Amino acid sequence: MKTDMRRALAQQSFEEKIREVDQLIHLSATVKSARDRERAVETTDARPPALRAKKIPSGAR
Repeated sequence: MKTDMRRALAQQSFEEKIREVDQLIHLSATVKSARDRERAVETTDARPPALRAKKIPSGAR
């Protein structure tokens, strides 16, 4: 951690530090849920079941 960042952190009150940690936790959760939603959209096949390719079992060839 850089010295100036460490100094600024040391000057903050305990309550300010807790508030910042809480904000970071919420931000992390928001980013994770957004990423999960994006992945779900990418992996979802929007075509009707009748138009989807049928999967062939691996031993059926």
